[in-house]
Amino acid sequence: MKGLLVISVICLAIGVGLIFGYCSGTAGLSFGDSLSGSTIHIDITTAGIPMLCGVVLTGGGTFLLVIAWVIAFIGLFQRNEMIKKHSESLQE
Repeated sequence: MKGLLVISVICLAIGVGLIFGYCSGTAGLSFGDSLSGSTIHIDITTAGIPMLCGVVLTGGGTFLLVIAWVIAFIGLFQRNEMIKKHSESLQE
C-alpha cells in the first residue's frame, strides 16, 4: 500500500509539474471596494505533448491516490476487528 501511495504522489507531482512547467499563462489579482468587487484570474495554457502527458499523469495519480485511500480505510476497519478478536481471545 505504501508503494501505491508513493507512485500516486510521484505521478501527481510529475503531471502538475509538466502542466505548470510548460504553461504560458497569466495571473491577475485585483482588490475592490467591497468583497464582491475583488477578483482573481488565472489563465493556464499548456499545449502539445506536455499537456497530454500532464493530464494523463495527473488523472492517473489522482485515481491511484483514491485507491490507496480506500485500501487504507478498509484496512482501518480490519485492524479494529483483529484487535477486538485478539482481546476477546485473551480474556478467555
